[in-house]
Amino acid sequence: DKSDDLIQHTIDSNIPSLYQEEYSLNRDRVVETILHSRYANLYNLLRDHLSEDSYVAIVRNQILVDVQGEDLLFQIFTSNILQRKSGEEAPFFEFIQRVCSECMGADGC
Repeated sequence: DKSDDLIQHTIDSNIPSLYQEEYSLNRDRVVETILHSRYANLYNLLRDHLSEDSYVAIVRNQILVDVQGEDLLFQIFTSNILQRKSGEEAPFFEFIQRVCSECMGADGC
């Protein structure tokens, strides 16, 4: 994954020599923690309802997520449209998609 490599390279090239040995021993865990931090708040809300790829896609695309029972609502808002002057109220579009949880129960459903 490019993200793993980029994070690892950035830390490798910036870590002070004083911490280099400890970092080298824990490199994988440090990189994993940084990668998880991209969607930590969202994960705290949704837990295992989504895969890691789904979490990353939601954050990357700036999608608002709401929970209704076991379903998720993905919401995307457009910028203002038909706005004559900056600062004036104007309409926008809101797109909503209901998505079933990706969480699997004990029976595989």
